Amino acid sequence: RIAGEIKSFSPDGWVSPKSPREWTSLCSTCSSGKKALIDGGLMEETTKNLDAAKCSILIGSGIGGVQ
Repeated sequence: RIAGEIKSFSPDGWVSPKSPREWTSLCSTCSSGKKALIDGGLMEETTKNLDAAKCSILIGSGIGGVQ
């Protein structure tokens, strides 16, 4: 099992300062995904032909085990 903590993440630029604090974890997830696309060299290739009307982000989390 792998886990980690992002100690220096700031939600500035992702959400309004008036947004709920709970959004910070969602913002760090989206930021991590974007950085992974950039590191993988997929950001420019992906966004070039992207139809924003058909784009979405799916974030899932599972807690517990399968019996």
